[in-house]
Amino acid sequence: MKSINKLLVPVDFSSQSAPVIRYALSVAAQPGASLTVLYVNELTSLPFGSSSYPFGVVTFPELEKEINDWAQAEFEKIAGTLTSDQRKKLTFRLRAGKAADQIAREANENGTDLIILAAHTHGVVEKFFLGSTMERLIRITQVPMIVMRDPDSVPHFPPSRILVTTDYSPASFLVFPLVKAVTEAFPSETTILAVDSLEAGFLDAPDPDVKNRWLSELAGTGSTVQWIETRATDPVEGILQAIQDLKPELVAMTTHGRAGLSKVLLGSTTESIIRQIHLPVLVHHTR
Repeated sequence: MKSINKLLVPVDFSSQSAPVIRYALSVAAQPGASLTVLYVNELTSLPFGSSSYPFGVVTFPELEKEINDWAQAEFEKIAGTLTSDQRKKLTFRLRAGKAADQIAREANENGTDLIILAAHTHGVVEKFFLGSTMERLIRITQVPMIVMRDPDSVPHFPPSRILVTTDYSPASFLVFPLVKAVTEAFPSETTILAVDSLEAGFLDAPDPDVKNRWLSELAGTGSTVQWIETRATDPVEGILQAIQDLKPELVAMTTHGRAGLSKVLLGSTTESIIRQIHLPVLVHHTR
């Protein structure tokens, strides 16, 4: 079963960075869990040539050192507000290059189990994680992510209520092992929302064995579990209505299912959902 031991938090040291690090530390509270804080310096490496960089990269070493020194100092400021036990879990890393590529490389090279990031700030992270760059990050790494619009206002971790969405496709169930890992450590009130949408063509009922398996496995973590089915013209509307009714503290989705949910978390709808809810969204992508 999926475990969550290695976490990665990309930051830009805007006002959202400290809250997202604190949230991630709550996720990493389990013994043996560790957290890497990553700052990507995009300003000191510029592509020379076409968009695929066939002629290499022009770098500015003095500026790179100045920015890296600043980033290290900003990290130390945040670390200074944490307890000694929290600081022991932290590692700070610097990379230079395109943000999405470097985040994915860091995650893939170091066996990251979960990326946690803020999707809305007044700094460069907003540019990085909303729109095309966030889509690129989702597509180039299969490492699950928790994305949050405003870390200052999201519910605390661990969540007491989790909403897990499925469009009945096999791919949409791939986020469930990660949800199980969360609920094994932190039992919760978990709702599985099956969205049957006109946009997806009104899908057939799920395989009863699959449905019963996940009801049983999630209940086996000590969580209370319910399965709800809803029909909506647009799957986004169905999910947002369920969020309003059920008041979850974490929403979990797979980004690549059938037409319905694969569109929910890719493209402009991702930005729409994240902007409309003050909740962390657990995103799992499968190719």
